[in-house]
Amino acid sequence: VHLIFHRCSNIRGYRIGIRTRMSDFYEIDFLGVGTSKSGDAITMRYKQDGEIFIHVVDGGYQSTGETLVAHIREHYDDPSFIDHVVVTHP
Repeated sequence: VHLIFHRCSNIRGYRIGIRTRMSDFYEIDFLGVGTSKSGDAITMRYKQDGEIFIHVVDGGYQSTGETLVAHIREHYDDPSFIDHVVVTHP
């Protein structure tokens, strides 16, 4: 298992990458997309058994949506859709 950890350059946050086998991987991004009191997003992409999945948990605010989309396009190879979106609070 290889663990990769570094700061995101285009948005306040961190990226974690885990490779379990040469073909499988997990990337998890913790992004600050709100105010100093609240507002974060977690994006993840992983490959398992040859299939790639993308998830978003709490995407931040409407005003930061384009920043989140730009991050996903840049770091997740410009996907045409998101597999799962989870909202933990309104």
